[in-house]
Amino acid sequence: PRYLVLLLPVICLILGWAFERSFAVALVGLMVALPLTFVALRETRPSPGTKGLPPVISVLRDRDVEYGIADYWIPYPITFQTREEIIFTSSGHVRYPPHDDLVRSQPNPAYVFATGSDDHDRFVAEMHTDYDEVPVGEYSVFVPGP
Repeated sequence: PRYLVLLLPVICLILGWAFERSFAVALVGLMVALPLTFVALRETRPSPGTKGLPPVISVLRDRDVEYGIADYWIPYPITFQTREEIIFTSSGHVRYPPHDDLVRSQPNPAYVFATGSDDHDRFVAEMHTDYDEVPVGEYSVFVPGP
């Protein structure tokens, strides 16, 4: 859907033209747009952001973690802030394939998720008993156990 953003100006012009021609079309468009907006807003989870990452990085350093996997918004700031001392990749869309290949070739990468996120809940449900969970603010850091 993010590529549809490029079409939004054209879509807006077409809808504006249609709404100008008929009050009924404008009313129907409004009746469709409002519920869709509320549904989209309700389903959207805000990213926890990167402000809470320094304590996460401290935990990773304390546990001698060099590689890890995290939700899309988390891995790249960790890799950047540590100057690639700790390399993370995304659990979903990958921006930099060489880092992804490197991390996924490691036997026990760490995992960092926003606590309560879908990825976090899925990881916990899979019963990764060989990992220790360390809560750090809004995040859960999963490091390989001893």
